[in-house]
Amino acid sequence: DLHGDTECLDSPDSCEAGVLQCQSVPGCHVDGGWSQWGAWTECSLSCGGGVKFRRRLCDNPSPQSGGRGCLGDVFYTTICIVTCVMSVCIHCPVHGALSSWGRWSPCSLSCGGLGLKTRSRGCTQPAPAHGGRDCQGPRRETTYCQAPDCPVDGGWSRWSPWSRCDKRCGGGRSIRTRSCSSPPPKNGGKKCAGEKNQVKPCNTKPCVDGAWTPWSVWSDCSATCGRGTHVRTRACINPPPRNNGSHCSGPEKETQDCQTPPCLGCPMSAWSVWSQCSCASQRQQRYRVALSSPTRGQQCTPVETQSRACGLSRCDGEFITLRAA
Repeated sequence: DLHGDTECLDSPDSCEAGVLQCQSVPGCHVDGGWSQWGAWTECSLSCGGGVKFRRRLCDNPSPQSGGRGCLGDVFYTTICIVTCVMSVCIHCPVHGALSSWGRWSPCSLSCGGLGLKTRSRGCTQPAPAHGGRDCQGPRRETTYCQAPDCPVDGGWSRWSPWSRCDKRCGGGRSIRTRSCSSPPPKNGGKKCAGEKNQVKPCNTKPCVDGAWTPWSVWSDCSATCGRGTHVRTRACINPPPRNNGSHCSGPEKETQDCQTPPCLGCPMSAWSVWSQCSCASQRQQRYRVALSSPTRGQQCTPVETQSRACGLSRCDGEFITLRAA
């Protein structure tokens, strides 16, 4: 072997069997290397359980000129079991024994129901040797396991209808909402992603409130004679309300009394004679009638009646003729 840039010299003192002898080369460093393991020693006991070992040397090559030593153990020790039969040593049978159970495996279901899990053990405490019996008993166990409920990610409900605009005109807002309830998140599921509320502009046109026109002149009196009424009006068109603007407040029509010259009466007939005194009402009546149809400006009653009280000494029939009281 060569170490660094130093060349193996041909002289017998410096290079033997391909290994550089550093005594002849100043400044050469050689790390140590292990030899092969030696043979096992005799068992420490002639019968039963004992120990035996083997060794190796750090001489292949030996560390030189500050080189690193070998890493690892010089000796290796193991257990040995022997028995003596007629002075002849033979190995005793070693019966196998089960190790402790290992950990349970993860459940076959990560969530949502009953799964299975298993655990195992080996025939290694000790393993059977030299004709010993194999381990008795199960090497694998399986049982049920309850997986946790699966996560349920949240889902949005439908959007609600848009709310009524908060302004009649001039720019307002309308809102609609939804909730994370279809389904709600459970068992560590994710919450809904996105916005819960939405807003949009509404009634953006400018408000135009209605205004009244001036009052009209008073109309003619409804009566040509005596007392009547006349009216005046106005309209909400100055301007008319637009874009949900306010309507005009107040009446659009006013009425007041009007007075015209007194009305002339119609010609009437003479009064009739008084009727018989009524036993039921103790009164008498008479009447007169209009002699012609009313003309313009006249107020006529087709029939006029008068009534007066009367007295009866006895009621033998429906009517009894007596003088008026």
